[in-house]
Amino acid sequence: MQKTKLLLTFNKLEARRQALLKKVEACDENVLYYKPAPEKWSVAQICYHLHLSETQSINYVRKKMLGGDTLKKTGIAAEVRYSVLKLTLLSNYKFKAPKILGDVPENLNYREVITNWNESRRQLQSLVETMPDNLIDREVYRHPRAGRLNLTQMVAFFQDHFDHHASQVKRLLKAGQQMTKVTSSP
Repeated sequence: MQKTKLLLTFNKLEARRQALLKKVEACDENVLYYKPAPEKWSVAQICYHLHLSETQSINYVRKKMLGGDTLKKTGIAAEVRYSVLKLTLLSNYKFKAPKILGDVPENLNYREVITNWNESRRQLQSLVETMPDNLIDREVYRHPRAGRLNLTQMVAFFQDHFDHHASQVKRLLKAGQQMTKVTSSP
């Protein structure tokens, strides 16, 4: 039952990512690097951030899995912490990216970012598919603000995090397309 829910959550996450990337791919390449202000991120930078946060999380979970049955089970406290995190993301509250992620580079190659993100998604899928049932409800993930969560909560957070940034991407695509129309007009 837990594995089924986990797989469904992952599949939904990946389907949404593919749908967004399809919209992004249809845009002029210059739009992918458009920044509305110097301190704001471009589409390429947002994708990099999503990829990096997921990759670091996957690596952490793999390491924690070595603890096996000695890991504590998540309970109501983890549910409450995750719910607060979800509500915060839905409110569009602006978090600073955790320091552990480092700074997002200014000069990125969008294609490389997506290639790397595709690979980390394959790793996430493998992790989800091979996670032993007895570890699904264990504290295998540590969110910088919400604390220790289980794998299902982690993948659900990835969805919430993705949705939070997907709205930014859509706004940037629209603004970037309008900007390229203005600059390319005679």
